[in-house]
Amino acid sequence: MDWLKWILVLIGHAGFWCFVFNHIHASAIPRRQRKLTEKTILALVVVPTLWVTGKLLWNASLQMNLFSEPVQWYFSILMVLGAGLSVRWFYRRLTARLPARVVHLRTSRSNIQKQWSQPLLAGSKANLLGSLPFNQVLELAEERFEFTTSDLPSDLDGLRIVHLSDLHFTGRVLPEYFQIVIEQANQFEADFVFLTGDLVDEERCLDWLESVLSQLRAKHGKYYVLGNHDRRISDESVLRKKLNSAGFVSASDGTWHDVPIGKSVVRIAGNELPWYQDANELQSDSKLGNADLKILLTHSPDQIVWARQYEFDYVFAGHTHGGQIRLPVVGPVVAPSRYGVKYCAGTFQFGDTIMHVSRGLSSDEPIRILCPPELTLVTVCRSTDGRRGSA
Repeated sequence: MDWLKWILVLIGHAGFWCFVFNHIHASAIPRRQRKLTEKTILALVVVPTLWVTGKLLWNASLQMNLFSEPVQWYFSILMVLGAGLSVRWFYRRLTARLPARVVHLRTSRSNIQKQWSQPLLAGSKANLLGSLPFNQVLELAEERFEFTTSDLPSDLDGLRIVHLSDLHFTGRVLPEYFQIVIEQANQFEADFVFLTGDLVDEERCLDWLESVLSQLRAKHGKYYVLGNHDRRISDESVLRKKLNSAGFVSASDGTWHDVPIGKSVVRIAGNELPWYQDANELQSDSKLGNADLKILLTHSPDQIVWARQYEFDYVFAGHTHGGQIRLPVVGPVVAPSRYGVKYCAGTFQFGDTIMHVSRGLSSDEPIRILCPPELTLVTVCRSTDGRRGSA
């Protein structure tokens, strides 16, 4: 049974370094240091895994007692960790459920490339990655949810929210892709459009913010927060000015934005922590609760604890890309969150707070294995029949 021990050791080894990776990428560590740790961790995971796998395949046996006592202790710890991670994985799979107040109406998929006559990826590297098997970088998934509540005012019953995240304007995915996404988003006739960070990575793509995002339509307003990749833009004021020109309002200025709808009020705020500090504290009356619906926009799902302190009803987040590369059966293994992959995509409920985490529309590198980009429509309603937002 040596092979089983070594499998658990490898799971524990990979799990430990994925834990380190996730926590580093959930922090505000500068990009250069973060990229260096990324390469180091990749080497630390891949090299030992290939070595052990090769030994097992060629020798059919690899005894732990061949190693020194400290190394044997290290392997034993990894074996226990691997067993624990395996049990946790099975537990999560068996207990995975949608929150009681969330109805997943349906998922519709479309290949954006087939809707456009010209290539939508630019550059040899992007096209090489785009040709990889199972890469879904241009296969958009429209996700439709209902968030239900029994005490919702009638003015807000049927409210439609379009959630977009992680556009990553790099130039590797051409603007025509995003224009097609926006055309599909506009078909939802949204009341609100929310952008939750990582909008533009390259200075040369700044003008896309106006030319592309200005096309988005929303009856009651378009709001945004920035993410860690937006810090690559040297002049933050230019970035925010272009978003304002595209019709978006910053939700992350440390204040509430009250939007009257009929006799009701929707209250919107933003959080760009840990990369921007403006939303560290909200204005003093933030806990008075004199709004009918309180919504937080944040780039990272790690801010759920902060959100609950201010008693938000809904939280919209991104950042994790759904893991971006999902292994068959296993699923995602890395996500830039201190919770690992636990909240890397989907909807979650914490007391009275519901959080939706988007897989995002793009990424720094155009690769998404078994993890399609996401355009989300959330319909807020009192009914529980799960059909109001299906149109």
